[in-house]
Amino acid sequence: MVDRVVAKSGSDNNNGTSFADAFLTVFKANSVIAPGEKITIHAGTYNERLIPITSGTPGNPIVTEPNSGDTVFVRRIRTRENAVHYNTYNNLFGAGDTIYMDLLNNTNIIIDNFTAPTATGNNNIKITNSSYCKFINGTYTGNQAVYQDYLFMTGSSNHNVISGNTFLSSNTGLGQRSEEHTSELQSH
Repeated sequence: MVDRVVAKSGSDNNNGTSFADAFLTVFKANSVIAPGEKITIHAGTYNERLIPITSGTPGNPIVTEPNSGDTVFVRRIRTRENAVHYNTYNNLFGAGDTIYMDLLNNTNIIIDNFTAPTATGNNNIKITNSSYCKFINGTYTGNQAVYQDYLFMTGSSNHNVISGNTFLSSNTGLGQRSEEHTSELQSH
């Protein structure tokens, strides 16, 4: 197994196996990653979507997270292009006008401690036909007029965990709230 490294000083012509030989984009790292491997992203703003291409396996997830102590901003996590399974994203920040997590036909995706600051567009979680996924310990700030805009769960989405998250509104008068859902929130 080979862990991959991404840095703003990197190049997608590199091998991505160390900081000195880092890839420039998370997309390139996703194109070569294998089950059980990790993508480590160094500090910076990556104006790209995190679009996983490869699935992990039970006991061998693909993990994407910042280098220890670094702050990493990404545009969004979007799995609509590829049905992937057993991928984990830890400690990332959202950046851009639209920040959201968009899962379609996935299982066992974990998004832990994602912070989405105020966006001028949508800032939400959308789960469609995905099961056994976890959105935990995140902070989502949006400009929606009502809180219902934060979470959409449609289709055959079952056994997903939405827990320990804080949903905030940048609209005057809406305040903030922390919300805890059941451990098996399902769409009907």
